Amino acid sequence: MFDVKVEKAKIVQLLQANVDAENSGDIEAVLTIYDQDCYTLAPGTKLMKGHSDLRGLYQVILESLVHMENEAIDINFSENGDMAYLIASYHMVLKGDEGDVDQIGKFLGALSKKSGEWKIVAISYNTDE
Repeated sequence: MFDVKVEKAKIVQLLQANVDAENSGDIEAVLTIYDQDCYTLAPGTKLMKGHSDLRGLYQVILESLVHMENEAIDINFSENGDMAYLIASYHMVLKGDEGDVDQIGKFLGALSKKSGEWKIVAISYNTDE
């Protein structure tokens, strides 16, 4: 039986694991939340596909990241419970030339349950600026 409350908690836990990995600078741990063929749309970048593109994006982000926070806004599931979407906010503090810079925005992630684990299969970010 599909338990919405349990599955939402798993996705929130996945989101927190991502934040912890980013804050510790662990690119390999960050990549584990994404499907191997994940699509990523981020502001100012081309459409990215797969871990190799994500690795390049996160190398740049993690070089200047001071701190990251995320908060789930909404999580919904497909009827059979093997797909979900996540809407969340993010707040990154990045090193800038003249001091730390806040970047605040939201993202929409599509997740698929594969081998009992949730993986992000597509994600799109936008900044609030």
